[in-house]
Amino acid sequence: MSAAGRSSHLASPWAIVVAGAVAVALLLSACSGQGRPYERPTSTSASGCTVTVTNPRDAQAALDRAAPGDVVCFSGAGMADADLVVRKSGTEQAPITLRGAGVAVRSVQVKADHVVVDGFTAEGGVGLQLQGNGLTARGNTVRNTTTDAISCDTCRDSLLDHNTVVRADGSGILISGERITVQRNDVSGSVKKNSGDADGIRFFGQGHRIADNIVHDISMDN
Repeated sequence: MSAAGRSSHLASPWAIVVAGAVAVALLLSACSGQGRPYERPTSTSASGCTVTVTNPRDAQAALDRAAPGDVVCFSGAGMADADLVVRKSGTEQAPITLRGAGVAVRSVQVKADHVVVDGFTAEGGVGLQLQGNGLTARGNTVRNTTTDAISCDTCRDSLLDHNTVVRADGSGILISGERITVQRNDVSGSVKKNSGDADGIRFFGQGHRIADNIVHDISMDN
């Protein structure tokens, strides 16, 4: 869409500008960049895992075999260079869950419906890239990405909750689509390197809810 709303370049108070004919239903809480960051929820324990992946060579096969209701868990230091790609969909009643419990990966990409990405640390890659319906990203830390840190592109009825984003090249969080909730995230340090701009939260579409986020220390400098 040609019109966009932005929450960027401002630590406190926030200003929202909605241009053109974009019908965006927003609740955006005013907050201070000097405020205490939100505590991220602890990811669920390893119990209940359908399969546990400790070797990046096994990761894609496990994701390709995932079925609705499965919980694919990841652990171990060996996953740090892994780029996880999810193409299998869950259902509204039985999503596919990727559970990181703090494990480090390079990136997570989801091109499917009803998938939960929970508790990863993604660093140095393209971050979390989501596309689909009924998606959830919660409790993740995304740092030093080569592009927007968390993107939910052409998403519907999705949730970005309790994530921490540090030093994205571009936007800390970028959403487009319908009825996406962005809440209780901490976004800081976005810079302009290869991207055209540096932003905290950038949004396109309609019916979104953006609430209780902390955005601070956004800079056009490297």
